[in-house]
Amino acid sequence: MAKNDLQNFKKMLKGRTDIFFCNETAANGIFSANPELKGKFKFAEKPLKEIEFHMSISKKSPAVSLLPKINSAIADMKKDGTVASILGK
Repeated sequence: MAKNDLQNFKKMLKGRTDIFFCNETAANGIFSANPELKGKFKFAEKPLKEIEFHMSISKKSPAVSLLPKINSAIADMKKDGTVASILGK
């Protein structure tokens, strides 16, 4: 295994690795930052594990007052399909 996912993708291109585990969202971020990799790999049809994303804000943070707005924005993004688009679904 390499030190990071980008190195693992490059190892796959060189035939030094056949498979490795990578979060699909992280992979899509790597592909966006490295367009030469886009379209050269396939994801497994069934994920090994599905996880939820969580965000936390300290109760002492000045941002805690923004939680109602943040929650509302996330709900709107889920409703209009933006979250699914960001996650590549």
